[in-house]
Amino acid sequence: MIQAVSASVRHQLRLAFGIVIAISFLSTGLAIWRLQTLSRDTQALTEQPLAKERLISKWLLNTSVGAKRTAAVVRSADPDLASFYADEARASTANASALQKQVSELLATPEEKALFDAIGEIRKVYTGDRERVAQLKAEGKHEEALAAFDRDFKPHTEQYLEIGRAHV
Repeated sequence: MIQAVSASVRHQLRLAFGIVIAISFLSTGLAIWRLQTLSRDTQALTEQPLAKERLISKWLLNTSVGAKRTAAVVRSADPDLASFYADEARASTANASALQKQVSELLATPEEKALFDAIGEIRKVYTGDRERVAQLKAEGKHEEALAAFDRDFKPHTEQYLEIGRAHV
C-alpha cells in the first residue's frame, strides 16, 4: 500500500511539474511574441518621423547653401559668377521642390500641415527675393542688388530657415 501511495504522489508531482513547465513555456512564447509585435510597432512609429526629419534637414541644407550662393553672387564684383552658378541654382531649386513634395506626403497632423503651408508661403517670398536680387545684379545694378539683398532677401531667408527648423 505504501508503494501505491508513493507511486500516486510521484505521479502527481510529475504531473504538477509538467504543468508548471508547460505554463512556463507558454508564457515565454507569449512574451516573445508580444515583444516582437512591440518591436514592429515601435519601428513603424519612429520610421516615418525619422524619414520626415531627414528630408527636412536635406531641404534646409539645400536652402542654406542656396542662400550662401546667392550672397556670394550678389556681393561679388564678378559679373560672370551668376552664370557660373546658374545650373547649380536651378538644380538646387528643383531638388528643394522635390524634397518639399516628399515632406508634404508624410505630414499627418493639421498642425504639421499648417506649419508646412506657412513654410511654403515664406518660400515663395524667399524665391521671389532671390530672383529680384539676381535680376538687379544681371542688370548691372550692383548697389540696388546689395540693398535688396540686405533689406529683403537676408531677413526672409532667416525667417524661412527658422520656420523650417521649427518643423524638424
